[in-house]
Amino acid sequence: MSVILNERNNRMLDAQTLSKQLCAFTYHKLKNEKLFPKRDRWLISTPIANAAFSAFCCIRRANRIRLASYVDPALLQKRLELQIEARGYYDTLFSLIEIAQEELHFNLDDSDFEFWLKSIDSADAVLLKWNESDTRRIAEL
Repeated sequence: MSVILNERNNRMLDAQTLSKQLCAFTYHKLKNEKLFPKRDRWLISTPIANAAFSAFCCIRRANRIRLASYVDPALLQKRLELQIEARGYYDTLFSLIEIAQEELHFNLDDSDFEFWLKSIDSADAVLLKWNESDTRRIAEL
């Protein structure tokens, strides 16, 4: 039996997919020497890459913890903490990209810059909805 599209709850997979896509897009941009010259890569590229990868890892780890009444409450709390930690990494990523564009004057096109920041915002919004949904579901267990 199929579920009506509006009633489907795929937030955890959406969050993981968006995070993976954001991580891949970030790595693709960071490898471009015209955007991020080698002489300055150590300064900003490594923290940007680490933030994108860390957010993705937190989301994958959170997704591996199942929501069920038989699961240890400490694990359920850990799932919520990992989601919040991933949101922190998104905030760091957003800030670092803004600094790279505005203060360090890397050669990001305005369209790329806006797309990158909007991608972070949309991934964070899906993650927030997932966290809110999990919080409600854990309270009901």
